[in-house]
Amino acid sequence: MKLKPYTKLTIREILSSKARFISILIIILLGVAFYSGIKSSGPDMSKAINHLFNEYHLMDSKVVSNFGLDDDDVDVLRNDDRILDFYATHSIDVNLTNASNVVRFMEYDKESNINDFIIVEGRLPENSGEIAIDEEALKLNKDIQIGQEYTIETDDETMKNFKQTTFTVVGMVRSPMYIEKGSRGITSVGKGSIDYFAVLNRSDLSMDAYTELYIRFKNVQGLDGYSDEYQDVMDENSEYLENLFAARKEERAEELKAALQKQWSQSTANMNQLSQSSVDKRAEGMMDVDQLAYYVSDRTDNPGYLGYKDSIHSLDSIASVLPVFFFLLAVMICLTTMTRMVEENRTEIGTLKALGYGNFEIAKKYIIYASLASILGAVLGILIGASILPGIISNAHESLYSLPKVSIVYYPSYIVQSLFISILCTVGASLFVLRVELRNKPANLMKVKAPKVGKKILLERVTPIWRRFNFNYKVTFRNIFRYKQRMLMTIFGISGCMALLVTGFGLKDSNVGMVDRQFGQLWNYEAMVILDDDSTEEMKEYDNTLNRLSGYEDKLDLHQESVVFSKEDMNNQEATLYVPQSTDHLDDFIILGNRESGDKYKLSDDGVVITEKLAKLLDVSVGDTVSMTDDDNHTYDIRIDAIAENYVKHYIYMSPTYYEKVLEKKPVYQTQLLNFDRDLADEDEISSKLMNHENVINVTLTSNMQEASEDSVANMNLVMIVIIISAGCLAFVVLYNLNNINVSERIRELSTIKVLGFYDNEVTMYIVRENVILTLLGIVTGSFLGNLLHAFIIYTAETDTMMMYPDVSILSHILSAAITIFFSTIVMMIMHAKLKKVNMIDALKSNE
Repeated sequence: MKLKPYTKLTIREILSSKARFISILIIILLGVAFYSGIKSSGPDMSKAINHLFNEYHLMDSKVVSNFGLDDDDVDVLRNDDRILDFYATHSIDVNLTNASNVVRFMEYDKESNINDFIIVEGRLPENSGEIAIDEEALKLNKDIQIGQEYTIETDDETMKNFKQTTFTVVGMVRSPMYIEKGSRGITSVGKGSIDYFAVLNRSDLSMDAYTELYIRFKNVQGLDGYSDEYQDVMDENSEYLENLFAARKEERAEELKAALQKQWSQSTANMNQLSQSSVDKRAEGMMDVDQLAYYVSDRTDNPGYLGYKDSIHSLDSIASVLPVFFFLLAVMICLTTMTRMVEENRTEIGTLKALGYGNFEIAKKYIIYASLASILGAVLGILIGASILPGIISNAHESLYSLPKVSIVYYPSYIVQSLFISILCTVGASLFVLRVELRNKPANLMKVKAPKVGKKILLERVTPIWRRFNFNYKVTFRNIFRYKQRMLMTIFGISGCMALLVTGFGLKDSNVGMVDRQFGQLWNYEAMVILDDDSTEEMKEYDNTLNRLSGYEDKLDLHQESVVFSKEDMNNQEATLYVPQSTDHLDDFIILGNRESGDKYKLSDDGVVITEKLAKLLDVSVGDTVSMTDDDNHTYDIRIDAIAENYVKHYIYMSPTYYEKVLEKKPVYQTQLLNFDRDLADEDEISSKLMNHENVINVTLTSNMQEASEDSVANMNLVMIVIIISAGCLAFVVLYNLNNINVSERIRELSTIKVLGFYDNEVTMYIVRENVILTLLGIVTGSFLGNLLHAFIIYTAETDTMMMYPDVSILSHILSAAITIFFSTIVMMIMHAKLKKVNMIDALKSNE
């Protein structure tokens, strides 16, 4: 097929300017890869988790009661048109005395079709005497294996709920109810939080009342569990359940009172005289029945459910900002590149106009050139970004959540958006430049464009400074300000790349700084011990053992319990309440201070100290009053006395006096923080010897918590590395393109000074001096922009239970600047080689 002459001209233009074409393509590729990759990550992760919820039939609602549930409660839901499925089950939280764990034992029933367990290894307990363990237990006890025995040891009252005490481990499992690693909810047992769950065959539990009633609704099937539509429908469903069980409440209260009356009558039938204690006990029982309540909750109360949703929203926020930098740089580079391309072809454009070609025919070459670069870059960017980034981001989140593998999906909307933005950047820039040139007459276009008139710059008017410069520096400053557009483009280009590098290194600082600050400066204790209510004799033995441990220095007794904060438009926040017996010694173990000013706080009897992230979520400040709910669903109002620096989870610190004043009960000091000389302490000895005491429930080493946090940080660092590498590639492309254009525009000028006797190195330095100044200005500007971008990203990327360290280190700025200077140096070496090959005669020939 014969090509038209103008088509040949377009192909020759691409082949003769491959470096220019490829630079535009790469910039578009990077921008689209980031945009499509991060934009796709949220929907991909949402689709993956929703598929898991649907496959394993995660409940929509849960009903519990402070008096348990019976068959009549379950019958309330039978034959209800709204209900798809329901299942009443048993579970019990146990403080194991033979291990330092609080475990939630749940039942497995083949007939159940709600909250199906996810088998990681082995199988479910299909027979009596078998047990399946939450895979999270392996972090606490690596010795748990399939086939070994698992023994339950706890207090006698709790043991009545089990038909046997020894089981065979047959599997490792997960549950769709617990997608957040390390979080299994709160409890009124032991230390107040659950370490892991375990699954028994239904026949091995002996409990009179059901503990939970799980429900799935017909009207939410097929809906995205994280969509507003799902939440709106579930609000209606929750209200519907509350009304159902409000009607049931009165009936159930009468049933309980009748049963209590019957039991009391039978126990006193053979007694001639009632004791006062019997009368009091009956009255107390009747009062308890009056406090009967049903509680309806939904998926949002599951640990990690809303945190994962927030992570998806954070990705969407980041996707709306980070790629903008790439696209802005793309617009800038395309504008500069196409401006240079059009100026180089002024004579050709004038000739074509003189031959009768229309404006559209002339512009078509540049439109095709720009479109090809942008479409190829966009297609490659979509393939790379949507295929790689979602997997990287999902893997980073696996340090926090138990997630299924994401599937690669190419979303038509993001493809169209990417193509539109890419074409707008390149073709739009081309048309903007052409618009001016095409207005000129052919005769004017065929003339060589007159160089810009040299003018005095402001610095020349400052005589004391100007006269100290030698000739070379005077020329450098004149050239910088003579070509203001190129100066601004170079500064903005370098500052954009510098900002992205600072953001990447800054995010790494935030991750690492969070761990270092929390475990290196704020928490000064080495171990936490949870104690049981036991005899004074056992405490004496425990104290003797403690005093004999290597490196032991001091201890602090605490009251510890878990509380929940609720607020409209905020996820329920679980926090740990600490009440130290001696407030004067708290700062020997935990530092309460202001992150910005460094001021230290002491606990007062007029309010509490809450941690900074919790204060942000509640949107409160010092002097405000907030409500907290304990594990028994009692609500208390507390006044905020100070807000303390903290990075991991939420904590509240309260004096014993204020605790008694607000909760109207005395704190029970069952927790101890222990200080050791780290050079002398033996962590294995601490755990093993203290756990030998019957009154010790749990021993938690700070070093273990630090290791877990460091593992999470290590996975998130992968995302930061991707940002840093991409920013580095962008810096190289931008610097190369701008320098190449700079040299091309001034090739006659550079040839002239070579003719005048300048050596190769001197000619290169003629350009390098300008680049050094502009690069330094770009680095300074980029440092400022990078701090702003970093602050925005950590604000959107933080999860509810984590606050990232907000400061960017000086080292990160230095590394970012060094990378920028490194790429600038490489580019100048390439330009030096190019300048050495300049043909002075050809460059100085007249274009007329």
